[in-house]
Amino acid sequence: MKIFRNYRTNKSITLKEAMQIMSTTKNLILIDVRSQQEYKEYHIDGAICIPHFEIQNRIEKEVPNKNALIIIYCQSGIRSKSAIQILSKKGYQNVYHIKNGLDG
Repeated sequence: MKIFRNYRTNKSITLKEAMQIMSTTKNLILIDVRSQQEYKEYHIDGAICIPHFEIQNRIEKEVPNKNALIIIYCQSGIRSKSAIQILSKKGYQNVYHIKNGLDG
């Protein structure tokens, strides 16, 4: 995936880059780590909601493929950045987060 080569060490992408990737990539998993209430108010189409405080316990059930391409987002980028660290420790390889989140 050519577009991700620039992000392999950083693991951060902009909201604009994420939207471009979502429009051109199949089998992408989009995870919203905000609360259920925030998710109900607004979310990106196709995203699944796994609140940050649940990600540790739910990720392997929700996304068993540790090689899946995953983009994580939250409101400001703080929770999503933390979530990629959790997934990385669990062995997920292709995880990126939207820096600055939806506020970006």
